Amino acid sequence: MTKEELLLDFKKEIERLQFERKSNTNVFKYSEKLPNKSKKVLDSIEKNNNNSWALFMFERNLSSKSMNKNAIQYRGNQITYKEMYLKVFEYCKSLKALGVKKGDQIPVCISNVPEYIYLLLACNFVGATIHLVGSWFNKDYLKKIINDTNSKIMFISEDNYSKISDCINESNIETQVLISLEDSLKRDVYGKPYNPYQKIEGELHDFSSKYLEIKETSSKKIISQEEFLKNGINYNGNVFENVGLDDIATITYTSGTTEKGCPKGVMHTNRVYITVSRFKLSDVSGMPEMKDLTTLFEIPVYSHTNISNVADTLFCNCTYISEPFNETSFFPTSLLINKPNYCQSPIGRWLYLGKELDKEGNKNVKFPFLMMADIVGEGCSAGEEKFLNRIAREHKFGTKKLPFPLAPVTFTLGGGTCEGGGLFFTLFHELQEKRLLFYGKEYSLGLLPVKMAEYEILNKDGDYCDINEPGLLVVNSPANMAGYTNENLNDSAYIYDKYGKKWINMGTLSYKSDPKFKSIKMKSRANDYVILQDGTLFPTFKIEESISKDTKNIMSCVVVKMDDNTYVCHIEKQPNSKKDIKNILTACALRLKKDLPKEIYERIWFRIRSFEEGFPIAESGKRDYSYLKNEVNNNLLYVEDLFVKELNHGNSMMLKLKKQK
Repeated sequence: MTKEELLLDFKKEIERLQFERKSNTNVFKYSEKLPNKSKKVLDSIEKNNNNSWALFMFERNLSSKSMNKNAIQYRGNQITYKEMYLKVFEYCKSLKALGVKKGDQIPVCISNVPEYIYLLLACNFVGATIHLVGSWFNKDYLKKIINDTNSKIMFISEDNYSKISDCINESNIETQVLISLEDSLKRDVYGKPYNPYQKIEGELHDFSSKYLEIKETSSKKIISQEEFLKNGINYNGNVFENVGLDDIATITYTSGTTEKGCPKGVMHTNRVYITVSRFKLSDVSGMPEMKDLTTLFEIPVYSHTNISNVADTLFCNCTYISEPFNETSFFPTSLLINKPNYCQSPIGRWLYLGKELDKEGNKNVKFPFLMMADIVGEGCSAGEEKFLNRIAREHKFGTKKLPFPLAPVTFTLGGGTCEGGGLFFTLFHELQEKRLLFYGKEYSLGLLPVKMAEYEILNKDGDYCDINEPGLLVVNSPANMAGYTNENLNDSAYIYDKYGKKWINMGTLSYKSDPKFKSIKMKSRANDYVILQDGTLFPTFKIEESISKDTKNIMSCVVVKMDDNTYVCHIEKQPNSKKDIKNILTACALRLKKDLPKEIYERIWFRIRSFEEGFPIAESGKRDYSYLKNEVNNNLLYVEDLFVKELNHGNSMMLKLKKQK
């Protein structure tokens, strides 16, 4: 079949879906407190977009005349929207030919290659639920996930195969479709794939296909992408399925910090991706629109955040950068190879980049293409933001894309959860925070809610908290998850306030930080507090806040509660601080004595982390708190009577605060 014939069939399927589409009858009940523009957009979605988010995105691309623009960038290969949709259609036909039906779950363990995008859209068009997993999941847990999908087919990228092959061989999977990292590379004049950046990447990454080698050693059927696509060539039935706003589109996973190796599975509907993408447009968001940008997301593909970013990027007719190597040490090189205009990553990776750029030999490395550097996934302290904004200034972040005073840009902050979505976002945070100076120094700018979401902070009685009063963050929005895959967890996912209103529990201690813009600060997990002797609750994030006040000398602070109910404060100095560490800690001790109850103060320990050492990063890309906890237990270094005794141990030192008499 020629490309023209394939395109004609694709258009016929789209027209059939559009003709058969009906308005949604299960209308989402939004809050009357939302702006009128938001209500109109939500009403329009109910009436006109009761369909897959893939169709929603295609209609936007078609109306915007974007088919000849680049949709995907992969190691120098530019894939247009037209090419992407034709490949997606081939995937759809092959899935249907293999018997995939509406409502089926398709397990996928894949790196961030273009085929990940094809699978996302193809599964959505045919009404299947893509079930994305990580190669680092606990073996027994992963095997149960795969078997529970009841699927006989699974898609795996070759770089993940060796990590999960034992699990697959013990599962009910019959056919494995192997995706090679070279499948979407450019071809030379002889038709062979090549990576134009191989000299830069050196021996770090091997893109060459391992298909034949894997096929010879596997005990189950293995087929390549090429062989998979041959299945659909002669398929002549209906390809796309009519799906609704509230049909399950994806199953993704949390970061796994609650139970290592066993992250929670979360279900998301078409409504989530359609609504989140629609609210990126300036007519309703009130923010500048994503236009002609290239985007890079250093977030695992099994994360809901990553899929939302795919949807946003393609809906806004921008270019999504497929980066298969989600590695902290490769992050700076990835930025220089891919040159994204917008990049989103956890704080640990940004700090790694900042430290590399702060080295003497890298002072002249510039990032004029990077106009939005977005920190997501976990909190960013004031000291960390200060350090990164200095790096952004010195290395000219965004100066090619934005005028002064917007550029060099300051970092953007984002927040949310897999359960409730990325509902909070502050563009160029430090720059915008200056606007609050008119309203008093007791306020600070946190994260701003998107205009489709209603939120509250609840105290222990279920009533609404005042400004700067910590409590449990709860939300209601069309981005709410449909539920956990483990039904036993769903009861704890929702909560009722004092007035009987139902909310989704974000599981995060937060507080409202200003009265003008109604921003919030997300601080820690909901159970991270101490019950004092008088029965009051004391949030442990206040320890971090007290220490982090000294942004001139302290860059990072992470507090870990130990099994003996002591608190270890992991502290990293600002790299340009001239102050002696002993004097910095003495000042910390004085602040803590003033800010904390005595019964908490007397359980505080310091652990100094060197600039080179930093913080360990988990598979999810976030800081590894379990590592920190175990590390401290095996390395007890202390000073008594304020600082009576000092013990050095490599690059680290632990100091115990003097107990007050």
